[in-house]
Amino acid sequence: MSHFLLPGEDTSILSPEACDPDQSIRVVGLVMTAPQNFHDREVVRSTWAKQFQQRDNVKIVFIMGMYTDNSSIPHHTPPIDENGNYIAEEEMITQLIEEYEQHGDIIVEGFLDTYLNLTLKTSFGLKWIEKNCPNADYVLKIDDNVFVHTDNLFNYLDSVKMDQSYLVINGENTTLEYTFFGNKWTNANSNRNKNSKYYLPKEYYKEKKLPYFLRGMAYVFSGSLIKPLFYCVSHTDYIPGEDVFVSGICGSKRLRLTLNHHKGFWRGPVKVGGTKTCQLNNAVAVHDFDYDVMRNIYKTLEDGKTCTNKTEAKPTSETNLTDKS
Repeated sequence: MSHFLLPGEDTSILSPEACDPDQSIRVVGLVMTAPQNFHDREVVRSTWAKQFQQRDNVKIVFIMGMYTDNSSIPHHTPPIDENGNYIAEEEMITQLIEEYEQHGDIIVEGFLDTYLNLTLKTSFGLKWIEKNCPNADYVLKIDDNVFVHTDNLFNYLDSVKMDQSYLVINGENTTLEYTFFGNKWTNANSNRNKNSKYYLPKEYYKEKKLPYFLRGMAYVFSGSLIKPLFYCVSHTDYIPGEDVFVSGICGSKRLRLTLNHHKGFWRGPVKVGGTKTCQLNNAVAVHDFDYDVMRNIYKTLEDGKTCTNKTEAKPTSETNLTDKS
């Protein structure tokens, strides 16, 4: 992967300001997004990212690649305009520059932003953090269609128990204290279906069983893992499937880290609307919601009327609360 990532070189086309090295950063939120997801980013900024920024010392950035209107790329569907035409690259670039100038929170790297390049997206995000926010206490890697319960996340971070591993760093044996948690999958097989977007060819990964990994919708790791994880992804052969690559092959297999299943990370679909929305008060991160649904979720949870002690709904069966670790 080093020939893609070019460690040590500045590869960002657009880049937010770096974290202040003299200031402690509690959490960096690394949001996976696509160039055309303007509405999703606006909802993130106005909901959980806004709640984050009401706390001290957080940083929220969005990471994406280069937009392409090439519809022949597997598992890639460019957006269309009101006339049914694919939005042209020049138009998308103009809109993105305007958004960047307004918010200053977008990272753009030089790979094509397609589904099969999610591994590059996360890896370039790690590169940006390793260079620009290496002293962060925690990193939340998350998709732009995921609900976050800010209070539940920060309350957990305040009391999280650290694990220990022994790594060789710069030629020296080092005891590393860390945490790495999310929705853990422990019994997954390599997908050999050529028609699936999760297809994993044998030439990329020969083994039938995948290593333990955290689902890519959202996971959290401590700042002590920023450099080891980026070093690993930079020196490991590419495979499609960023969650398997980063948390599985690098995290659990090569670095031999403990991955922790957190019951508050729910894989959708989750039914919401009215008092059903109140079940999200029991969650930390929930996947996946359209941006208009996401906006309504936060309105409901914050209206002070819908969710009371009497109406608080229990988690539904879709919320994947069973600890499978």
